[in-house]
Amino acid sequence: MYNKGRKDIFMKHYRQGDLLIQEISSFPEGVTPQTSTILVRGESTGHAHRILGAEVFQKNGALFFKVSSKAQLVHDEHKPIVFGKGLYSVLRQREYVSSDMTKIVTD
Repeated sequence: MYNKGRKDIFMKHYRQGDLLIQEISSFPEGVTPQTSTILVRGESTGHAHRILGAEVFQKNGALFFKVSSKAQLVHDEHKPIVFGKGLYSVLRQREYVSSDMTKIVTD
């Protein structure tokens, strides 16, 4: 079904390993700035998904970042992703295991 008035369904999505990055129109209220540029550290290799050129924020364990002009998501085992100006949320991808269980995808 086409939802003409809903801008949010047209936002961009990006994937790198176990991360899903979504462009968003605004941050939730109460986000706090973070000093680290590491979004997620890989459990098996120790390599990190790191955002360069962006401000990182968090709220209740959820991560967000703001790009003022251009930023890059880097990881030793993946090609970099370039982001333009905007606001983004960071989600850990989950794997469906059964009807009552999921597990976090590890990279």
